[in-house]
Amino acid sequence: MRIGLVNYVSEDPMKTASVLMEKMSVMAPTSLIWMKKNLDSRMKDMLYDAFEDLVNQVQSDNAKEGILAFISKTRPSWIPQQKSS
Repeated sequence: MRIGLVNYVSEDPMKTASVLMEKMSVMAPTSLIWMKKNLDSRMKDMLYDAFEDLVNQVQSDNAKEGILAFISKTRPSWIPQQKSS
């Protein structure tokens, strides 16, 4: 909750959801429709941004090096090499 990943933290999620649903049940239907539309729009934008970031990452030099290191059972440059004993 501190970092904005969730809006509520609860020991009893079903009870918390029930309280939220009770509050929403008295809202005007058009209000609920607009809230859903705004949330869906923001979520869609965030998903598109996340997908674009994923595509860019997969195509990056770091990704290529990491995949090659995995296949060749070596360490990529960002992981310190172990000292020989």
